[in-house]
Amino acid sequence: MAIVSSDTSPALLLDRFRGPVTNTRPLYPGRIGIEVTDTQGDTWRLVTCDAEYSPSDHESLIGRTVVKTDLEVDGKVVVGFSDGSNFTATPIPDDEEDDIENWSLFMPDRQVLVFGPKGRWRVCSVNDPC
Repeated sequence: MAIVSSDTSPALLLDRFRGPVTNTRPLYPGRIGIEVTDTQGDTWRLVTCDAEYSPSDHESLIGRTVVKTDLEVDGKVVVGFSDGSNFTATPIPDDEEDDIENWSLFMPDRQVLVFGPKGRWRVCSVNDPC
């Protein structure tokens, strides 16, 4: 189970996103959800919102195993798989005050890491709005 404290960085939380991709799904147009099961059998979900992602064929990710993640300065997430391929989610630049998050990581302990808008990140409970 993920343990989150006030000094836990987004990169450290993403480092816990490891294991086989057990499900993917297209969400609202232009969004994708990727579900990973970790070694304890817990489910993690990476969901894009206001981000471009590649590859766009969500079904091609099922069965691959996440072995690393990188969080770049601009908020781009690169998910590396054991076969050497990658999934990337690149934030779309924010121009408006009411922009939405770029991506979210839902963790097994009912916490969610939210990135964006404007490069901000926060961790909150799925039961309480961020």
